[in-house]
Amino acid sequence: MKSFILVVTLLWSSFALSNGCEEIRASFDIGSATTKMLVAKVNTCLNKKGKILLEKSVPIPFKVAIDNSQNGEFDSEIQSLGISELSKLKEEASSFTPNRYVAVATSAFRKATNGKIYAKRIERILGITFKIIDQKTEAILGHLGAIQAVSDNSKDLLVWDIGGGSMQMTYLTKDQNYKVYEGKLASVSFKNMVTSGIKGKSYKTNPTPNPLGKHAARKALNLAEYYAKIHVPNDVKDAIKRSKVIGIGSLHYYSILKNVAPEEKHYQLSQVLKHYNTQKLLSDSQIGGEYASTDVTNLALVSGFMKELGIENVYVYKINMAHGILTYQDYWK
Repeated sequence: MKSFILVVTLLWSSFALSNGCEEIRASFDIGSATTKMLVAKVNTCLNKKGKILLEKSVPIPFKVAIDNSQNGEFDSEIQSLGISELSKLKEEASSFTPNRYVAVATSAFRKATNGKIYAKRIERILGITFKIIDQKTEAILGHLGAIQAVSDNSKDLLVWDIGGGSMQMTYLTKDQNYKVYEGKLASVSFKNMVTSGIKGKSYKTNPTPNPLGKHAARKALNLAEYYAKIHVPNDVKDAIKRSKVIGIGSLHYYSILKNVAPEEKHYQLSQVLKHYNTQKLLSDSQIGGEYASTDVTNLALVSGFMKELGIENVYVYKINMAHGILTYQDYWK
């Protein structure tokens, strides 16, 4: 029976593509710290992502700009940088002649007092459909992208996405409704909390808490544990116990997995804690990379949540909202 279904699916896929169902789309995940772009073929009849033609990410510090702003606005400098970087990404994508370009923005644009005005400016200048979404939609898009990539259906899946300004834990209930933990603590916000609350420095004038040091490192880990304890709802904690935890987004993939277990497809709590102990005494220059200022506090944030919530393993996929956007039909009508 399974073989019959597979043959029918393949025949239908071939028929759909031969009847004009294939479309090339470009999607942008405008995060608080990193912007991701994906260009891929999409089977519009089956609403299924096909071959990925281009995938790229660039740092654009939207949340840092908001945090350092006196009036809660995107200033002219970050607006120019954002348009410049998005223009470069679109130019690279254009070589594949996408039918349309769609961008989705999250926490930083929700927070900025001129976020909607800036979004309209991007649309006008670059010709990219630009949407500012709420946190639940952000979680659903991440979940959609992850589900398409994960082949293991043997148990329940919980998708954990940590951005620069927000965190989501998303799973499907028994009646197939989305349940989302909409967290406010994330990569940049936690780094700022450690800098000001633990190190006793202004994060506006001290963009990094590094070197963290032994005393501050212990406090940062305890802070993350306590935050998870009081903010993550019990139903989400219960879902974690019965689920395979899937990590998506740049933080899980680049900041954690590629540093603690670069040859693996998942990382363990013990590996994160071990790496944290070696990194807590290093400066940004010793850590290296464009995200050095958050790499160490990311380790504290993730390991604190894992310890408190009983997560031993996080299975990481190179997935972000851009993957979910491609087949989210409302955006391509």
